[in-house]
Amino acid sequence: MRKKFFSKHIAGGLAVALVATSALSTLTSITNSGSAGNSSVSYKNLDFNVVANAANKNIVLTEDDIMVENDAIKGFTATGTAVLADMIENSNSDDRITITFPDNVYPTVTKIAAGAFEDQIKSGYNINLHLSNNIVTIEENAFKNCTALNSVEWGNNLQVIKQGAFLNSGYTGELELPNTLTDIGENSFSNTKITKVTIPGNLTIIPKEAFSENANLTSVVLNEGLKVIGEKAFSNCAITTISTASTDKQFPESLEEFGEKCFNKNQLTTVKLPDAIKIIRGFVFANNKINSVDFGAYNDVNARRWYRDAGLAGIMIAAGMFYNNELESITLPEHIWAIGSSAFSNNHLKSVSIPSNV
Repeated sequence: MRKKFFSKHIAGGLAVALVATSALSTLTSITNSGSAGNSSVSYKNLDFNVVANAANKNIVLTEDDIMVENDAIKGFTATGTAVLADMIENSNSDDRITITFPDNVYPTVTKIAAGAFEDQIKSGYNINLHLSNNIVTIEENAFKNCTALNSVEWGNNLQVIKQGAFLNSGYTGELELPNTLTDIGENSFSNTKITKVTIPGNLTIIPKEAFSENANLTSVVLNEGLKVIGEKAFSNCAITTISTASTDKQFPESLEEFGEKCFNKNQLTTVKLPDAIKIIRGFVFANNKINSVDFGAYNDVNARRWYRDAGLAGIMIAAGMFYNNELESITLPEHIWAIGSSAFSNNHLKSVSIPSNV
């Protein structure tokens, strides 16, 4: 039977409560005085340390709270689960709970294992993760379906986020991926509540459906160094703005390939293609609100084959590329040799400018 300890501290008219489990063999209360509304109570024991006030609560995990196998964290222990459950039970919708993985706990651990916390952070309110600087890899589905998980502080050495790591999570607001990141997996951030995402310069490929089905995602910031945006990478979102950091360009000049339907079903109104683009698959910008297209400059036609068939010397506008948009006029690029089916269907075309060499 679980034994509970209850303590209450009044600061600035606000009550702060903490409930702990019988795992707390030693419990010490320390009151930190400050201005009204800023006082706090900290509780320290052999198993974990909690700092709580009216808005912020911090669970600092120890070796008793997490399961570890070889170099990977496998999930919460029973003690860790109980600590989080009790914290959630005694929190309200205004509280922010941070779960901290400190650097000094298992310093040789470099991974969050596949499925480690899948379905485990689903109740509560604003839960934030603070990862240790030792973590290099977050494996498949590590935080999948963690609907109460709102944000992550990444640490200084994260390099890989694998498939489905934050799929169906409650990640909310702006997502700024760390500059150390070099690889993310398919569906890694699909179906979350992010509103803006910033892609770091060391990430060269955005894979299939990485950020798809994010109904609140309106802004994407890319960086030079990106080469491929994969199939449905940003499909079915609400994107109105795409930009490249530190430039005035929409897409980075390093970009070489748009995957099929990568920006399908968004809210884009303008598109300016990067000059160096080589491959554009079908229906890339279909089902948006595009009324203006700039095809970019094409000086070296052999470097700009917009299709997968090697050896074709010319530009093909892929099938469905601008299907179901709001275009009234278009100026086709030089050296065009083919237009795929439904490339401009379901628009409001009144004029089409065809180059003289066609």
